[in-house]
Amino acid sequence: MIAAPDRTPLTRDSFDRPVLDVTPDLPGHVLVRAAPDGPIEPRRTETHGPARRSA
Repeated sequence: MIAAPDRTPLTRDSFDRPVLDVTPDLPGHVLVRAAPDGPIEPRRTETHGPARRSA
């Protein structure tokens, strides 16, 4: 069974963090983009971030 996507919007501040802090919060959320033929709403099922923090 696939769980329903989380429809809670992430704030802009949610993305104003290091990528390794943001990445774990994205799976399960839906990325919505307005398009001429209607919204495109893929659900994030996985994310990839850098393997290490840069100096």
